[in-house]
Amino acid sequence: MGFRPVKSSAKPRPLVLALLAAEATSTSAIDGADVVLVRTQGEKLPAKKVKELDKAFGGTIWGVWLEAVDDSLSRMAESGIDFVAFPPGVRLLPLLEAEKLGRIMIIDPGMTENLLRSLDSLDIGAVIVSREPGQPSDLSWRQLMMLQRVAETVGKPLLVFVTGNVSLEELKTLWAIGIEGVVVDVAQSPEALASLRALVDGAEWTTRRRRGRMALVPSVPVEAPPVSREEPEEPDEDV
Repeated sequence: MGFRPVKSSAKPRPLVLALLAAEATSTSAIDGADVVLVRTQGEKLPAKKVKELDKAFGGTIWGVWLEAVDDSLSRMAESGIDFVAFPPGVRLLPLLEAEKLGRIMIIDPGMTENLLRSLDSLDIGAVIVSREPGQPSDLSWRQLMMLQRVAETVGKPLLVFVTGNVSLEELKTLWAIGIEGVVVDVAQSPEALASLRALVDGAEWTTRRRRGRMALVPSVPVEAPPVSREEPEEPDEDV
């Protein structure tokens, strides 16, 4: 995903990303996460705090969610952060200068198709699809349609937000349309991560299919009709 690789699993499965508030006093809630994302609510994360978190996470890949970036980003990168997650409206230059950091863009599911297509040409490792404002926390058919639209258009790895009560059937539906990871807010539901981890590890996941316009029903091979070989007509004999 554009940063230090996650430990590979013998079998394909969704990536589990834990969302943690920067002011959290304990990091035990992220036990079992493949990746950790620390949300800063827009404020800078002091280098001292970055080093403390890096030590507490014990080698787990982690990054920060920033609503704004400035020249301090390069210094944060030197303190142990693996990647930064950001919305499309942040300044470009600080991210280009912090070239050691992986980049994940957080987008709105209603982004226009032209903008969605442009994501593949950007130097970002993955995309997190946010929730639409006012949408229910449980997965709805509308959300599924919006996510499938994104998955059919964007070739980057995609992650989406899920709640602590997400079901295995919902996870498998997301996986089937091309979602490769899920984000869970451990502050809203401390036990959600353990439950999600158990669901992911206990299920059988099909091999990832290449994303694109894919049918949700089996395709039926159509055989080409046999080519008839007509006997050449004999020329008429002159009478």
